[in-house]
Amino acid sequence: MAYADLALECERLARDFGRLALADVSGAIVTERQLTWCRRPIVRVKDFERLRARITPKPTGMIVGWANGCELSDVAPQTADEFLSAPVWYSPINCDPIVNSVGQSLVMESGWETIHEWDLAGANASHAFALLERAGDWTLKRWGWLSKLLWPGRGTVGGKSCWPDVVNQVSELSRDATLPRPEWAVNVGPNNARWPVTMWKRRDEWALGGPRFTAEDVERIGEDPEVVLSTREHWLADSEAALEWLAKQFMKEQTVAPAIVQTNTPVQASEPKYELFPEERTIRIGYWQFDRLTPKMVKILSVFVEQYEKGFPIVDLEMIRNRTKYRFDGGFLRQAFKQKRSGQPPMHPVASLMVQVSDGNYRLMDPTEIKNKVPE
Repeated sequence: MAYADLALECERLARDFGRLALADVSGAIVTERQLTWCRRPIVRVKDFERLRARITPKPTGMIVGWANGCELSDVAPQTADEFLSAPVWYSPINCDPIVNSVGQSLVMESGWETIHEWDLAGANASHAFALLERAGDWTLKRWGWLSKLLWPGRGTVGGKSCWPDVVNQVSELSRDATLPRPEWAVNVGPNNARWPVTMWKRRDEWALGGPRFTAEDVERIGEDPEVVLSTREHWLADSEAALEWLAKQFMKEQTVAPAIVQTNTPVQASEPKYELFPEERTIRIGYWQFDRLTPKMVKILSVFVEQYEKGFPIVDLEMIRNRTKYRFDGGFLRQAFKQKRSGQPPMHPVASLMVQVSDGNYRLMDPTEIKNKVPE
């Protein structure tokens, strides 16, 4: 797919969001984000008041729902210094430390996952909900390009409702005053008052006139909150602004994925399949061809092609290690497809064929995703 096509899709969606932003729609999207691991060896307490609010009956005529959003992978230590300086993280369920056999932390920075909720009302609420779902479907179909642009170098998994995560990340990257960045907050006290995280960290200064929080709040939330909330009130207009920013990036081709060269001898595009030529150090799929592979890349790709032909395309790092004797302790794509030639991108373009299914699990892009696509 050409970047111009992605930009055009963004512009079309932006127009739809722009029209509804002026229509009779009210309601916000609330995002709940929680870290994968805990900073404290204490079982993470669920916010039961918030859970109860999810199942509280809403007024007739409102469209209410919630769904999983994006999952962002951890950042693992890469160097000896990082292993020494990495903080210890703990499982939020059984409080086990996430360390190796010598007690070194396996996590530099914890990943996170999100859940999004919406309460929509108004004459056009159903249209707004349909557009939100359509944006989510589009996001999943284009997740490979979006994740490389928005979270370069990080593994991501898109959920059923990951569009609000895209808007939040664009607001962080664009620094556009008309597209507000999320203000993360926590629920405090018996009435579930919403406190910004910055206010919570300075809570002793806000306790004048009697305590507004309890010891249970401190135990549940912690000094540095791991479960936070953010409300996006004007999500229709914000979505339009985010799509306009994305369209500009794709028009400038400011993605992490390198350009792909066109083959001189294309195969039939009606039934594309992967063909690996070890002696020529080339892999071909449909009208796409990648040359100048290193012997290491050829061995790794042979594992993926073999699994794809068997009908079980997912490959984990353990399988690669067993079949090639190569070890990847972190940053698989960066290590496996690294280039050292002068004037070349740091990572071989063939890496753009890889899709991360989950942490440590990868597959080749399905041929139907690039069927009949001729690179420009």
